[in-house]
Amino acid sequence: EEVEIEKVVKNKINKKVVTFDGKEYQSNKILKYYKREVEKLIIIKTNIGKELRLTKEHPVFIKNKGWVKANNIKIGDKISICNYESIKHKKLPFFFEFLPADKVYTIKTGELIEKAKNKLNITEKELAKRFGYNYKISYHYKNNLKAMPLWLTKKLCKILEYDKTKMSEIIKEVKTAYGTKIRIPKRIQPDFLWLAGIIATDGNLNKQTKNNSVFIKLRIFNTDIKIINKAKRILSSFGLKPKIYKYNDCYYLEICSTLLSRILNEHFGIPYNNKTTSVNVPSILYSADPKLIGSYLSGVFDGDGNYHNGRILFVSSSKKFAFGLQDLLLRLKILSKISADSTILKTKIRDKEVLFNKPKYYITFYKHSYINQFGKYVKPVKYKIPNKKYSNNINKYFGKKEKLYFANVIEIKEVKKKIPVYNLEIEENNNYFVSSFLVHNCGRAGRPKYDKSGLALLIAKNETEATELVNRYLLGEIEPIDSKLSLEPVLRMHILSLISTEFVHSMDKLLNFFKKTFFGYTFGTDIELQIKIKEILEQLERFGFLNLKEFRATRIGKRVAELYLDPLSAHRIINSLDRVSLKTEDLFYLQVISHCSELYPLLKVKRNEMSDIEDFIAKNEKNFLEDVPEFFDYEYELFLSSIKTAKLLNDWISEKTEDYLLEKYGITPGELYTKTTNAQWLLYAAEEFAKLKGNRKIAKELRKLELRMKNGIKEELLDLIRIKGIGRVKARRLYNSGIKKVCDLRKIDRLTAERLIGKKTLQKILGK
Repeated sequence: EEVEIEKVVKNKINKKVVTFDGKEYQSNKILKYYKREVEKLIIIKTNIGKELRLTKEHPVFIKNKGWVKANNIKIGDKISICNYESIKHKKLPFFFEFLPADKVYTIKTGELIEKAKNKLNITEKELAKRFGYNYKISYHYKNNLKAMPLWLTKKLCKILEYDKTKMSEIIKEVKTAYGTKIRIPKRIQPDFLWLAGIIATDGNLNKQTKNNSVFIKLRIFNTDIKIINKAKRILSSFGLKPKIYKYNDCYYLEICSTLLSRILNEHFGIPYNNKTTSVNVPSILYSADPKLIGSYLSGVFDGDGNYHNGRILFVSSSKKFAFGLQDLLLRLKILSKISADSTILKTKIRDKEVLFNKPKYYITFYKHSYINQFGKYVKPVKYKIPNKKYSNNINKYFGKKEKLYFANVIEIKEVKKKIPVYNLEIEENNNYFVSSFLVHNCGRAGRPKYDKSGLALLIAKNETEATELVNRYLLGEIEPIDSKLSLEPVLRMHILSLISTEFVHSMDKLLNFFKKTFFGYTFGTDIELQIKIKEILEQLERFGFLNLKEFRATRIGKRVAELYLDPLSAHRIINSLDRVSLKTEDLFYLQVISHCSELYPLLKVKRNEMSDIEDFIAKNEKNFLEDVPEFFDYEYELFLSSIKTAKLLNDWISEKTEDYLLEKYGITPGELYTKTTNAQWLLYAAEEFAKLKGNRKIAKELRKLELRMKNGIKEELLDLIRIKGIGRVKARRLYNSGIKKVCDLRKIDRLTAERLIGKKTLQKILGK
């Protein structure tokens, strides 16, 4: 379950916490608890709405960087989030464990007195004295004439050495002092979780005091009679008799059950009376089986959920509830986004005008894979979640499961505020998850497990040397020297090139070659270097570029090396060709090449552009030539940038002016030239790969796109652009004047031709 770190530290809760050793999740003990006050705090906000508050020196795990102190984290960094799929689920407690400790009585459990008396070999009077109940009513308990206090039932079961399973078989009916008895199941059932979800959203627990007695009404309001009838059926299974009323178009169900209401209040996050901003998700669900989480979310969806235009939406005025729902969705492998809206709304509820002036939190997601995952576990009454179909041509390399998810850092701010902060020391890994983020203890000095402090000495012979050492080692700037081969795309390309040109013929020769390089010298041990090179070789073999048994390049691998492409880019392009058809629009070709490292840096997507691009993805997911990354995937932001860059290239071949592109994308003519030149080369590579795959028609389309990229023109100008001296502007001028092909030039007189393309250009053409 999730527990606030403040409670863990203050109460010194002695439980194991989830940690991560770099490969697997573990469960480790808390060794020490820390609390102190600080005057500054850093708040890190992410693109999914989650935020992390911590001190500047607190390390956080960042994708491709490892542990980074909070004050060194940058906007755009990928911050790690727990992948709950990898954590074992727990069974929910038995239902009787949720019963309040006081003023609850069990029915038909009198046989326990006789059994306990016989086991202890004592009289009934001695038994009553030992357990602290009135001997005079022992007869009534034993013969089930009076309900037995729950605390006594539990003590007797303990004496009889009954485990919880056995106790759940005995404690079947319970009641309060003056309340109606209720039947309880052995364990929490999916239907009960649905009920908790619908009450959390479209119901309440109305607590009232009358004649010094407290009674609580459980109520549910909804316009769908099917939802009301399901709630009635579930409550009836407890032996209760709820009543249903109708007011205008709204139905509402009501039942007075103090005991059931107390369970919902104490364990399922539903406050008494006004719950709008204080309702919360039950903490016990965080480690529950996905099917049980789905049952609870089904109730929430029936209350405050909606499916529209391919998006799932939940709305709540409780911030805790909204982020709790996001955490539950994360446990179903669904990463959602939270946004807040403070707009004040007026509406009518049961003919009364109500003013909603509290912020509303929207939890949304739209990806097909998320919708399908949601529909797998969530079965609401009011709506059947559709099964979204998408391409089965899955890229196995990019589809591999990650042990950690990652969210993008979009804002970092420092807050000056005196506030207590908390920390934990954990055995072995010394890291833990806070609000689903992976954080580390604030560091150590010396060797772990051995030293409490670390010390380094600089020894100088004299004052002059001491000054020099200080200036050099303490005050001087560090100048890192790196090999370009340390960049994985470059290393991939060189390994493939060395093998395809037959410069090396075995793993040993390849390894010996790299040992002699500066990269090999600085990389680490020989074993580490061998592991890294082996990883690249296996990757190239998966791509189909190498045959490692014969240690040679394949036909397509040789062509990739000849084209001087990053093999990962080539793999991306080749995979996309399997999805191409003659109906594929230019933009989707351009998106694939924009995703290649050769076109980096890509255009960054601004916050006000995000929703438009995400809408574009939602409407065109089937048309993309590669899989759309998951929202939590570290590639997701890069994918959005590839779409924006593709739109730039598409505008260029649609003959938009450089001024237009500068204003819309902020790209200068020089930057545009670099982008279009590299895009042209990638399109040429795609054409070559299409030929190797025997797809001549697609190769022809790619050739056209390559020429259009070179000249920045629409397809209709391809014939005119063949004439030397005719560029995109003059070709468009000729085309608009009715000259659509080279042969059409013969149909116009010399003066008209000079007016359209200029005297010098015409002379050059006539000279040829």
